[in-house]
Amino acid sequence: MAESAGMWTGSAYLFVESTSEKIDLDSLYNDSQQKLKIFRALKLALEDSTVGSTYPVDILKVYCSKPQLIVYIKFCHQDPCRRFLQSYRNGVLHQSLQNQLQIVLSMLRVPVKLVLKVGSEQLDNILDDEDGCLKYINKEKPDRIKDEEIKKLEEHLKNLSFENKRSNGTAAGENNSLPLHSQRNLLPQEDIFLFHTQEFGCAQHAAEGIAQEVVQDMCLQAAREAETEAEQEVEGYSASEESLSPEDVVEVSDVEDEAQVVEVEAQVVAEVDQQHVVEEQGAWEVPDVYADMPPS
Repeated sequence: MAESAGMWTGSAYLFVESTSEKIDLDSLYNDSQQKLKIFRALKLALEDSTVGSTYPVDILKVYCSKPQLIVYIKFCHQDPCRRFLQSYRNGVLHQSLQNQLQIVLSMLRVPVKLVLKVGSEQLDNILDDEDGCLKYINKEKPDRIKDEEIKKLEEHLKNLSFENKRSNGTAAGENNSLPLHSQRNLLPQEDIFLFHTQEFGCAQHAAEGIAQEVVQDMCLQAAREAETEAEQEVEGYSASEESLSPEDVVEVSDVEDEAQVVEVEAQVVAEVDQQHVVEEQGAWEVPDVYADMPPS
């Protein structure tokens, strides 16, 4: 078929066969319920083999040749073709395809064997000669357009991808439009836990919430301890009052008569002092022995 002038193109056949007797990729691909899964695994593995390239590897047709699948692939530029050869030689394509098949078939292990051919030439024998492989592939121009079945499968994959993105976007939009409390309730139940009657859903927010609660609890505890100490002091003071003897208790009426008591005490002190003065004066006076004698 005609190609644009100066455009690098080429094609090759990738033979895929499972080495497990329990897995028949040819039969699975012919199953209408499994066909899309197998095609998806093939397409994603080929995309992985040319990571970093602008131009992907195109699948033009998938042939069923029991027990093998033969994938007819097209390269539109030399760069993705070179990347593909490097991934194939290093085992990256082989490992990626096994992983993708394990995922779509829900199996623990799907061992596969790959063979790369261009016409009658098997490139596995000359993989170390990368430029030689490129020449063989470039020489083998694609002789057909993309199969209608392949177009339908690719369109189906695009629709599934679009539906998934739209579903995820709708769910995210609904979550953002809900109140914060409602959004937290949408978290998986095992990711939600209660702390002081509050829900926490993620580790960071949970840690922040717990920290705030701990600080509040510490403040409340300190206040309770201070209140308890004050009550204990009041109780101790009351107990000391009760232990006083009756003589040590001062009645209110006594306090009211304090001025009178002070006044009486002052008078008593004054009288005693005066008596002392009189006694002292008498002690120092010379008795008049002749006072009682009759005159001569």
